[in-house]
Amino acid sequence: MKGVTLLTACTLDALVGEPRRAHPVRGMGGGLMLARAWNGRTALGPSGRLLAGTAVVAGGASVSWWLGRVLAGKPPSALPDRSRPASRSRGVRTLAEVRAAAALSLVVSLRELLAAARRVRTALECYDLDGARSTLARDLVSRDTTTLTEGEIVGATVESLAENLNDAFVAPLFWAVAAGPGAAYAYRFINTADAVLGYRTPELEHFGRAAAWSDDVLGWVPARLTAAALAGAAPAVGGSSVGALRAVRRCAGATPSPNGGWPMAAAAGALDVRLEKRDAYVLHPQGKAPSAAHLRAAERLVLVAGGVVVAALGGTLAWLGRHA
Repeated sequence: MKGVTLLTACTLDALVGEPRRAHPVRGMGGGLMLARAWNGRTALGPSGRLLAGTAVVAGGASVSWWLGRVLAGKPPSALPDRSRPASRSRGVRTLAEVRAAAALSLVVSLRELLAAARRVRTALECYDLDGARSTLARDLVSRDTTTLTEGEIVGATVESLAENLNDAFVAPLFWAVAAGPGAAYAYRFINTADAVLGYRTPELEHFGRAAAWSDDVLGWVPARLTAAALAGAAPAVGGSSVGALRAVRRCAGATPSPNGGWPMAAAAGALDVRLEKRDAYVLHPQGKAPSAAHLRAAERLVLVAGGVVVAALGGTLAWLGRHA
């Protein structure tokens, strides 16, 4: 993959956003919901559910990898050009770059993430607490939001912004750079599988174990890259890089996920805001109480951090291209 493909994919996401129909990640989610429904009906024991869940993850990731490769087409570097005029060869390669970028843009989502946070913030600024709760539940989190206070709504939104910066933007780009568009699609399937199946409930304890474990493994490096990007972006929005790094060191392990705490703690420290999930964890406990003003800063922080990641990955690709 070339840096121009990466940049074009991110530009397409910024300008166009997610298609309303035929979105691959929504298709992945729909298929996984069917698998979850099947698991609720089956009479299999723990071992059978573990095997079935592993098969769902392995099969779905393989199909997603194939889909990503088909949509992206052949890499431009693999296209023959000796039999074509130079101008036509350049045109073919340009079209191939655009195709690969368009395919990659379907599995990165920064524009919609920021739009979802903006909808929550708009509801809060209009003093529509119930609207903010329902928007938060519909667009960003899976927890029960019906009794959340304004501060808890803000905190949950900041957490979701930070965590989904990794899950929906940084990690797909990282895997695309590491192994091509197919890997980005496979990652998004596994991450979606974790969101649908990866719960420690009696029903999903065994069926969702492979999804949760796979997501933990594939998200390990991107989550730490995301935390570093949030720390690096902090001064651009009036935040503190030192505060972000301190919060990561002290609080990143406070969450049940080995990865989710890294970007969330970095955002909390960068913005000097206390983030708490009831009966679960507290991040940056000495920070200020969350308010709607923190949401505006969090949106800017995530946007700048996304740019930092694109620049870092693009620079890596350029360096590799020069030394190939």
